Amino acid sequence: MQKIQSGISLIEMLVTLVLLSILVLGVSSIDVFSHYHLFTADRRAKLQNEVSYLLEHMAKNLLLAIGNPALGESVVDTSSPVSGYSSALHVYVDANASGSRDTDDYWVAYGFNNSVGAVRYCGNCSGNPCTTCNIEWENISTRISSCSWNYDTSANYINVTVVSCWDLTQAKYPCNTSNNPQITMNSTIKLPSVATN
Repeated sequence: MQKIQSGISLIEMLVTLVLLSILVLGVSSIDVFSHYHLFTADRRAKLQNEVSYLLEHMAKNLLLAIGNPALGESVVDTSSPVSGYSSALHVYVDANASGSRDTDDYWVAYGFNNSVGAVRYCGNCSGNPCTTCNIEWENISTRISSCSWNYDTSANYINVTVVSCWDLTQAKYPCNTSNNPQITMNSTIKLPSVATN
């Protein structure tokens, strides 16, 4: 009686290697795909946090605005430029919560500098509106590609729109691509009501 030899044929080995390769490639592509989307989602979340902080900072100061436009008192000025800034927002704030203008009140300003992609804040300005910052300008948010604010005098609110990009200097991946995410946030901030008499 002849004995049958058992073993693996060349074809069986090749089929096993092909199936194993497909399995390894599938698992690794799932891993790469999930890391890629996790990386992009993390960048997008960080941008949202930074812009949210900026909008909350602005809302906190804008809610202290004081003055009566009907009596000719400036409350908000978006037309006066600040040296070195593309656009600026100036707000006259009630520093001591007296409800009326007095010597303790002052202007605060936000300036957008598009050459460095930053929104900066001056907490105490001189001039009407802010022409000189009495303290140092503070960076509130970076990675900002555009920032605009529109003051509606009839409804007494400010509409703020901020566009932020992860890396403004990236030439290989422009803004609003998967490697360089971009977000746009908009906020409408209602200023305090003022009496007309």
